Amino acid sequence: TQRLLTLFDAQYQRIKQRHSAVTFADVTAAMARARTLGTLDAIGYRLDATLHHMLLDEFQDTSIPQWRALESMVREIVCVRPPQRTFFCVGDVKQSIYGWRTAAPEVLEEIPNLLRGADGSSAIELKTLFVSYRSSPVIMHAVNMVFGSLSTNAALSEFADARDSWLE
Repeated sequence: TQRLLTLFDAQYQRIKQRHSAVTFADVTAAMARARTLGTLDAIGYRLDATLHHMLLDEFQDTSIPQWRALESMVREIVCVRPPQRTFFCVGDVKQSIYGWRTAAPEVLEEIPNLLRGADGSSAIELKTLFVSYRSSPVIMHAVNMVFGSLSTNAALSEFADARDSWLE
């Protein structure tokens, strides 16, 4: 099995290289290697000349290694105020579905704290959306009915910590 997987991986890497293809995992691994080799600052310096805006969607499904790969670039972007540079991050921790792929929704929750300036102020402006443009009113009504009564739902009384965390 090991020999088969080794041969498969070698072929897979050759095919990706031939087609100039990379996966998210490849980018994360390359950034981790760059950090280990001490070349991450050089990469950041080179990117700094062209990277002015970063937009990240579904950020609740970002893993810790992926955040570490992006963190120095994000910090560089947020140290300059808009409109010259912008960092736009969208996510909903309640929609995190990639735990099996090491998603860490707590990174999204901690973004304001992770990106605090030297003076302690956050470089991030949080905005909560109360209107959904993705779901119909009927679906939103059903979801609100189910989740709006969690605090009084007797079936959840033995799971009070989880319920309260969800409601928070």
